[in-house]
Amino acid sequence: MAIGILIFTLFAIFHFVYEGIILPNKRLEYRYKLFALRDQLRVLKSNNEKELNDELFLILDDSISTTIQYLPYFSLSFLRDAEKILNKDDKYIEIVEERKKKFNNCKIEEFHEIKNKLSDYSFDVLAFNSGGWLPIGFPVYLLGKVFHSLAGIFKEMKEFSKNIPFSSEKEFKRLDHSSLVC
Repeated sequence: MAIGILIFTLFAIFHFVYEGIILPNKRLEYRYKLFALRDQLRVLKSNNEKELNDELFLILDDSISTTIQYLPYFSLSFLRDAEKILNKDDKYIEIVEERKKKFNNCKIEEFHEIKNKLSDYSFDVLAFNSGGWLPIGFPVYLLGKVFHSLAGIFKEMKEFSKNIPFSSEKEFKRLDHSSLVC
């Protein structure tokens, strides 16, 4: 009982420190990085008026602004829900594929760097926003790995045990049964 209370108290302290101190600072850091990225995109557009298509600029600018706006909501549950909803929407998939083609046709290297940084920052924020689950998720992950390993061992043992009935008496005698006796 005392150990349970201690563990619960440690989780509460971790949650307070992470959600109340660390996470808001990380979100603010990435918010500033995204503002700088948007400024970098706007400078790129002003320096490359003719080379950078207005449509591509507006799509990426809007994506950065939307990411800034929804920064606190990026989480594993948000990602799961988005995947469930959007992967079934053919119109959404079509729009994304069309945008990818347009982005790939852009010859400005700095544009691709900005697009890649946006993806990296979005993933980082997703990881930070989901970090509160670390004390619970990590042990669950480790247990999953242990059970997966054990399942593999038992599967190998089962496959090998299927061969034993087909072994001859000579092969059984080769085994040193005395090592198995207490």
